[in-house]
Amino acid sequence: MNIFAKLVFITSLSLALSGCFVSDDPLIDISDAEQVFPPGAYRAVEYDDGNVEEEWFGTVHYVDGMIRSDVEDFPFEDMMFRRIARRTYAAQSPENGDFMYLILITNRDGSANMYLPMCENLSSRARNRHDLVLDDNETCEVGSWNDLRGAFRDYIDEEEASMMPHISFHPIDEDDLPVPEPVGKPLKN
Repeated sequence: MNIFAKLVFITSLSLALSGCFVSDDPLIDISDAEQVFPPGAYRAVEYDDGNVEEEWFGTVHYVDGMIRSDVEDFPFEDMMFRRIARRTYAAQSPENGDFMYLILITNRDGSANMYLPMCENLSSRARNRHDLVLDDNETCEVGSWNDLRGAFRDYIDEEEASMMPHISFHPIDEDDLPVPEPVGKPLKN
């Protein structure tokens, strides 16, 4: 993913903040964070309306509970994950001083799909049950881990049939990582 693509990804997430689940303070901390993906090589694919938008290849590791990569433009940089149900996690992403929450569902083969839940799609009954108020930007401010976990469980129950992945993440063999293009001009003899 090039710098332009990263800016588009960040912009799309920032624009998506209108309509999603956010908090002023983190609801997942280092003591709760789970290493959903074992350190190793992966391929990430970002989708836009079901079409492949961008691809990323690289290795990942964890620092203080946050997933990281030494390769530029990693779409999950600094996310923390916490289990909400079997093979289902809340993903906490720091965004401009706030925290945005996404849903990550893992598969038995080690791959996973990331979903960007929209608060407006959660029934008013479920929003009321979890003390969520839909604001003018159609964003829900979440006050506690229990409210987030409950809201995401309800969201999956209500929306599972229509949920489309925003990003998929697949383990690959390190030998399958692309060889970086040379940078600069060749040396003259």
